[in-house]
Amino acid sequence: MRAITMYVLLYIAADLTTTNMGMVGGQHVEKQCFKSSEPMPVILMSSGRSGSSAIWQLMCEAAQMARRGSAEDLAGHERRACGGREQFSETKQFGNASTIAAQKAFSARLSPSDNGKWAVKELRRLQMEHPGAPLVGFKWKPYLLEPSFFASALAKIARCHSPTIKVVRNRRNALDVVLSNEKHVANQQLAPHCDASDQLCLQLATRASTGIMIHADTLLEKMREKTRHNDYVDTLLREVGISHVNLDYDRLFYSDRSDEEWKKLLHFLGMDPSLVTLDEVQKSVGMAPTNPHNHTISIGNYGAVRDVLMGTEFESLL
Repeated sequence: MRAITMYVLLYIAADLTTTNMGMVGGQHVEKQCFKSSEPMPVILMSSGRSGSSAIWQLMCEAAQMARRGSAEDLAGHERRACGGREQFSETKQFGNASTIAAQKAFSARLSPSDNGKWAVKELRRLQMEHPGAPLVGFKWKPYLLEPSFFASALAKIARCHSPTIKVVRNRRNALDVVLSNEKHVANQQLAPHCDASDQLCLQLATRASTGIMIHADTLLEKMREKTRHNDYVDTLLREVGISHVNLDYDRLFYSDRSDEEWKKLLHFLGMDPSLVTLDEVQKSVGMAPTNPHNHTISIGNYGAVRDVLMGTEFESLL
């Protein structure tokens, strides 16, 4: 993975000599990536089963409320959906392909002159298709780190100015990611999310979220691999100089620091937290939690899982 970091830094150095660049705060940036600063271009970067759909919903609803100047009910006002939010990942683009096959397929699809422009082009397209939206963007799940897809696009994003691309980096703890994966593998017809008024969906989801059996023999390595991958993505974002905010899913939804995490996100997106509280936004979108957030209830073989994780770096997640 370190080779990819070097690829990005070398890419930026080489591209500075061929691109019309400006200076902002001592940093080299492209003078303008977009014809307009609105709608706000946003990328939500998050691994699978980490709450990206819920977070995108909240960001979109918050942007609607901020636009109206209050957190009151939006009934009677013209509502504009956020543009985009579809998942953009190699594995989604090319089906259930292997890592190597997905890399080759994406590389073949890019033109030789793309040089990471695909992400900016996608955001430009969404701006044109949704001119009245409060924000546009997509969820990027960085499963693969093939340089022509990942690294060069990050280099382009880092240099965009007027406006900058808002990158929201979300992480969820590795144990709950594995748990969510197991739940959906065992219940493939299960809806990914439930509306608060859909009682049948809530019942099915709640039932599926209890007594989940985890493969304890492979759990530790799975969690370490997911953690290494996410740590590397975070390191790369910092080293490339991407303007981003680090969001903690567990802190946002399941801690007494949720308001602090929410305000951090809104400040980054340029919204006034006093106008749109997390509680008001959650009620407005009709979100309903279905996870017990108690591992003694959610994990069917909790004793075996506890024995594996005790004494490791993941002990506190139990």
